[in-house]
Amino acid sequence: MNPEMNQEMNSEKNPEVFISYSSSDADKAIQVKSVLEENGFTCWMDTERIKSGSDYTDDIPTAIYGCRALVIIMSENSQKSKWVKKEVTEAINQDKKVFPYMIENCQLNKSFKFMLTNVQQIPAYKDEEAALTKIIQDLRDYLNTVSDEEIVIEIKKKPKISRTMIALIAAAAVLIAFFGIRYFSNSSIENQLTTPAQASVYYSEVLPYTEAGNYATVEETSTTIRQSLEANRAFSLLSFIRNTGGESAFVESISVELPEMETDTSAKVGVDAYITDAGMLRIFAINDGWGDSQQFHYSVYTEKHADSPEFSTLKNNVRDEGHFIVEKENVKLIAEFPLDLSEISSWAKEHEITSSRQIANLFVSYDDGGETREYAGYVIYHPDTDTLSLDYGGIGDNIKYSVTLYAMLDVDQAPSSIRFTGENAAPLIEDRFRIETVIIPTKSVNLKCQGVYSIDGNEQRTDVYDVHVRVPVFKEGYFSRSGAGTRKLAELSMDDELAVKAVLDEARYDPEIILEGHLSDGV
Repeated sequence: MNPEMNQEMNSEKNPEVFISYSSSDADKAIQVKSVLEENGFTCWMDTERIKSGSDYTDDIPTAIYGCRALVIIMSENSQKSKWVKKEVTEAINQDKKVFPYMIENCQLNKSFKFMLTNVQQIPAYKDEEAALTKIIQDLRDYLNTVSDEEIVIEIKKKPKISRTMIALIAAAAVLIAFFGIRYFSNSSIENQLTTPAQASVYYSEVLPYTEAGNYATVEETSTTIRQSLEANRAFSLLSFIRNTGGESAFVESISVELPEMETDTSAKVGVDAYITDAGMLRIFAINDGWGDSQQFHYSVYTEKHADSPEFSTLKNNVRDEGHFIVEKENVKLIAEFPLDLSEISSWAKEHEITSSRQIANLFVSYDDGGETREYAGYVIYHPDTDTLSLDYGGIGDNIKYSVTLYAMLDVDQAPSSIRFTGENAAPLIEDRFRIETVIIPTKSVNLKCQGVYSIDGNEQRTDVYDVHVRVPVFKEGYFSRSGAGTRKLAELSMDDELAVKAVLDEARYDPEIILEGHLSDGV
């Protein structure tokens, strides 16, 4: 360990940023820390881990408590580290803002996906300098520090070329060759032209709607071209056009052809729970798909929080397992348990607990076609109201996106193509131009799609893409994390079919909210 660095950290009272990382990623963690400090942030980093690889000291919870934000150096290594998991869990429990700095394009495992639900990831593996700039700006915004100062990014590079670097250079050469071949031999676009056009589509890709508007240039897109896609609620076809002529090129029409379409009538089963004011824990299974479910096996269990006793009802009563079937577009109560509020209240008074306290963890697992799915939440006691609730942690800010063109797809009508209209549907191309068409299906659907652009009288087509879009029956969040719908159902008798139906009717998802959102933004 660097003595000067250690002395510096020990002298800092309350650093603003805690850096969580795997010892295997120590070099990258030190680099991020250096850049953040260069831009005025105070940071805490467990440098002992660099040497020992396993030192989870007593200072770490204190450091997390004192910080205001936590930056995770996210990789496959960090997801395997029990210390990183503990640090992120502790930060979420203390309501700290979490920033995942992705140094690898890795899928989050179940634990991290649960903890980081809706938390925006910063993809450093795409563009390191852009990622550092973003995390500095995001931290400035969140910490309410001066945001108009110049951002300083100085990435120190090793002078010696390692074998890894040689391998990366070789990989880059392969990618360059790949894109070159794609550009010059793309038979589905440029080779089909009967007359050379001044402007031509040179790149296209299908994207989930959550990535719509993210890519202003082709260089920002993924190096892996997706030929198929699974997305939620909507998807977009992104295309880039290059004009090589001396005059503006005119796009007369933009459309997406749908040569194949099949409604997805599968079930999409989820679980949600809620604790009523009277202390009744009720657990529901919700079918958010368009078909009846198979039989699911489920189990419910709890474990006490480290700082709490084993309350009798949480220890002995909240244990259950069984089977359930949920009809399409419906909900089923699968378990309910009375929790002894008087026992918990007495304990809180005896220990003079005056603020909300996590007392246990709730877990529900169920078998979905051979794959085990999990629902988890924290049981929280509130002494001021003498009530229990479920909390989940890891809730971040929703990301806002922008699009160029959009259209509803009525799945029941099964059109063979969609023609985009409006003031943005016939642009002039001066140099390079991004056209993104967002398609919003009314139901879950499997389809094939192909972008068609008429530019200066020449028809150009993208590749044909396979797309599966999952469109929910119910509003997002209405039956998750003790959502509004779950709370209403928890107060009803499930035998009151009319009352249950009324809740389900008001809970229905409306695909047009995507369209309305863009209209309200002036798009």
